[in-house]
Amino acid sequence: MEQSDVSPFLYKMFRRQLQNCKLRSDESLAVVTDLTSRRDYAVAAMAAASDMGSDTFQITIPNWGRGWYDESGNIDLGGMLALSRSVINSLKGVNLVLDLTLEGFIHTPGRVELVKSGTRVLRAGAQSPQVLSRLMPWSDEEAKMMKERVLKYASMLRNAKVMRVMSQAGTDFTAILSPNTTFASYGFSDEPGRWDVWGQNMVSNYPTDSHGKVVIDTGDYNVTPFAMYHTGRIELIIENNYVVDVRGDSFDAKLMREHLAIYNDKNVYAVSHVGWGLNKKAKWPNMATYDRSPDTKGVSGDEGRVFWGNFLFSTGPNHHIGRFTRNHYDIAMRECTIYLDDKLVVDRGRVLGDE
Repeated sequence: MEQSDVSPFLYKMFRRQLQNCKLRSDESLAVVTDLTSRRDYAVAAMAAASDMGSDTFQITIPNWGRGWYDESGNIDLGGMLALSRSVINSLKGVNLVLDLTLEGFIHTPGRVELVKSGTRVLRAGAQSPQVLSRLMPWSDEEAKMMKERVLKYASMLRNAKVMRVMSQAGTDFTAILSPNTTFASYGFSDEPGRWDVWGQNMVSNYPTDSHGKVVIDTGDYNVTPFAMYHTGRIELIIENNYVVDVRGDSFDAKLMREHLAIYNDKNVYAVSHVGWGLNKKAKWPNMATYDRSPDTKGVSGDEGRVFWGNFLFSTGPNHHIGRFTRNHYDIAMRECTIYLDDKLVVDRGRVLGDE
């Protein structure tokens, strides 16, 4: 593919996002792909960066098909693409890394090491242009508004000690928050040592402890690993920050129960991050059209993770304490009510303070 063959729309989309990331003419961009990545995305990104005066190059990682497999043949999902030492060393000197791999290196030691070195990392994955273009800001003013909104709610989360989540479906979950693990994800990487996901817009915290019941109901969205709407009820019983029981007779409950069991690892049951979606452009029904192809889109699931007012419940890794697991669940739940300490911040899926 020649630069002249680049889609004008993709070129415009990547150039705008690189501008959101504050890529300068004296900086470098590395595009990281695997053998299944969209080549038109890589070419469009490099063409845009080159025209902006930035030094750019591409690194391709062999992944040999659908994800990685453990010694028992189980599929590893949830941002588990390993980066070799040589790749990490090559990327440490780069100002901005654009992750276009299918699985991503999200919850891995390599990603943690990169951002600690000061490299900015933006995860884009293989989502369709309809999703990426809809979720991202298209002007400096819109980028500023998105960032300020997310930072406002992140400050509220960071200053709280306890999160309580309830729903009419039966969720009654309490998390003891960590003051040091709140993450404000506003969808672009514009500061040294920042990692983000294209258009993500959400806040999250990795709790030090949690307990109660989380009820996944019909219509809630399994962002990863399955990229599907739940059609049956699942009850998760949580004690001491771990899921100790997966209850229910539905297909969804049986699938989750048996899928978690195949890893034979206590840490896949650990509570990972909890938070809520803040992207007003993301809509719950849209995943039916654009996000239900995990074989070609990997673990991105961007819109499903960040639609306005969802409660995102996750299991598995916590890089803050060095817990890296081979599986990760992100489940976006609708119509939940969220309290921070005694303050109501989300009322049955409606985010307060930004009407």
